[in-house]
Amino acid sequence: PRSGQALQRVLSHPNSDLALQKVLSHPEPNLVLEKVLSHPSDTDWFNEFINAPIETNFPMVSDHIGFTDTPDAADSPLSGTNLTPGNSQNILTGSNILPSNANDLKNLFRSRQIDLSKHIPHTYQNPTIPGRCSESIRRHIMAKYNLKQQQFPQLDDLNHYLALYELEFSVYFPLIHIPSFRIDDNLDQIPLMLSMAAIGALYSFHARNSSTLFNFSRFLIHNFMEVQMKLNRFNDIPLHITQALVLHMFLGMFHNDSEITKLISRQLNSLVSLVKITKLDMPLESLLLPPSITFDIVQSNNLDLIEACYKYFILAQSRIRTIHVLHHITVLYGCLTDGKVEMSADNIESGSPCANEDLWNCKNFNEWVAILKEKNVNINSKFSLIRLSNGHAYKELWRGMQNLSLDQDIGLRGMLSLLFTINEYVHTESRKLEHEDKTDGAKLAEWRMEQRPYIESLIKIWESCYIRNGGVLVPRGQNIHTINSSCVLKLTLPLLSFAKINKCIYISSVLSNVWKRNWDAMNLEIKSLTRDVEALRDSVNYSLDIINLWIEIISINNDAEKTSIRTPIFFLTCLFTSTLLISEYLYVTEVWANNYLSNKDKDANLTTADRVLWLRAEKIFKKIEKNLLPLGSNNHSYSEFLRIQANGALDVDILDDEIARLALEPGDLRPIAEIIISGRLSTRCLSLGVRILADAPVWPIALLFAEALKARAIHIHDCTSSWSPGPASASLKK
Repeated sequence: PRSGQALQRVLSHPNSDLALQKVLSHPEPNLVLEKVLSHPSDTDWFNEFINAPIETNFPMVSDHIGFTDTPDAADSPLSGTNLTPGNSQNILTGSNILPSNANDLKNLFRSRQIDLSKHIPHTYQNPTIPGRCSESIRRHIMAKYNLKQQQFPQLDDLNHYLALYELEFSVYFPLIHIPSFRIDDNLDQIPLMLSMAAIGALYSFHARNSSTLFNFSRFLIHNFMEVQMKLNRFNDIPLHITQALVLHMFLGMFHNDSEITKLISRQLNSLVSLVKITKLDMPLESLLLPPSITFDIVQSNNLDLIEACYKYFILAQSRIRTIHVLHHITVLYGCLTDGKVEMSADNIESGSPCANEDLWNCKNFNEWVAILKEKNVNINSKFSLIRLSNGHAYKELWRGMQNLSLDQDIGLRGMLSLLFTINEYVHTESRKLEHEDKTDGAKLAEWRMEQRPYIESLIKIWESCYIRNGGVLVPRGQNIHTINSSCVLKLTLPLLSFAKINKCIYISSVLSNVWKRNWDAMNLEIKSLTRDVEALRDSVNYSLDIINLWIEIISINNDAEKTSIRTPIFFLTCLFTSTLLISEYLYVTEVWANNYLSNKDKDANLTTADRVLWLRAEKIFKKIEKNLLPLGSNNHSYSEFLRIQANGALDVDILDDEIARLALEPGDLRPIAEIIISGRLSTRCLSLGVRILADAPVWPIALLFAEALKARAIHIHDCTSSWSPGPASASLKK
């Protein structure tokens, strides 16, 4: 590095002094030279927030339900143009081709959202959920930023959104301590309140208001960052700003606007840099010492000290939970885009969510200290408070997992984070192997012999510790009620199956093309999964577990629409992934059946495992159809529209139960092949997937997922339209 060329490269780095120090102080400078030179300067992340396009002309808010009031891709809140509502058009006229105007889809989609909105009461009227915003705060915002009455939601709507955030989102991603959130006492937290309201507005199907609140929050944070830059205070970013940015990642990642999603990668990387610069990933005690404690506060009457300790605990846990939710987002984003996980578990130097969730949910210090008394927890020194506030050192938990020796009381939230880290590990190792210069056979052999056995051991250790911490693995009987009443379990179980799917196949190559809306590339990548049919079969078993869990929860609630609204976005992503995989496996089975009937491959056999899996899928599909509305019962739903637009590709009859069971009969394979082709379960799977996704339109990305399933159904229809299973096929359908 002391050569002229290398030195010149170091000196040209935006932060050359620091870069030179890092290179020359290292015992082996050549090893770190490229890493240092490729690392962005300490202010690049700041510039990303400053330079991101911001809309300053805010449109009129509206209680209008539906995505028809959200901007087109060209009018997104990140594009720098005005937000304007779309124009309504009749979208069911003319040929069966998807219209070019995205608003056409949104207009039809709106009718389904109106139906679903009837299941959402005005929660802000519930006395257990107080209004988080006051009229004085609303007037302050409008006066300070010169907003008209029509440019900002009414107080009732604003509190409704905040209540929905608390009821429908915060229970799954508790990074903000709601009882401590008092906007009247902390006006600087207005950007955070607006971010919370933007998410709540999605659950109220007020998409236009959600976009407006999202954009306004970004505008305020942009102003804050500009002030910090002028003062040269790059590392002085309060926690509530970071939390607002984390919520922005949810709003951006799961949007259906390609212009917004294109910017998410840079925004997410910048957010991770912000976290590291501000040391949010470090333990709180490294920045702020706890109150001095010389006696057990739990048994004392020193209310001031108890309150100070309670506030310290909440601050420490707020920081930890914010980091963990960011870790969750970056893991899922990496899997969706086939990219690197930016907020790796190795970057988390702080602790974990407290094992006793009740401590976090306390509304005040009196409730907090009462739980400590009940649990016989002593806080007699600052070190005992630090231990309680930090939970377990997260890196140590992960090291224990990697050494296959984890056996501690961590709590279900901590177990969920470890599950995300397992997903990160599987994704990273899969991605590393996938991009190596080896033959497909060599890659499959290496994965089967080296990586997969270790991953299976990791998952078994996790499952053992999960059960010890009160987790449920099998959704059956009374367990279904337990799962349904626990938000963390409703996140954990589908993500566990997602990890098991990833240990079998490399799904990110498929999902990344869905993210890019490249249907041809998606179909090619799906086809490549059949290079290891046994691994695909294994993944389908886990995929069916995800679908079955969702329908079991619906069946005990006896309310498909309410359950759809309350399906967390990570669960929805797992449902979509599962649908693609199940359909592909069933399609491979149908290809075998067609080849057998056409005398192209008489020697190929259908294993018992294949038949059993085919029948299991058929039974689960019937369970879905029993619990969802009959096909065509809502001709204005978006899923019905996609079915019509697919020009028959999503039209499938239902097999009779007795005929379906004939697939397990031994003997002549010809009638079995006819049943398989007649059932068209691959297309039926996609049709049901569209209904699950598109009839629960809380997060806009559900539209993208539904479009991907429709594109896949059309591809399969094109490939199978010439098939003829024989004269017996007409009698096989119900």
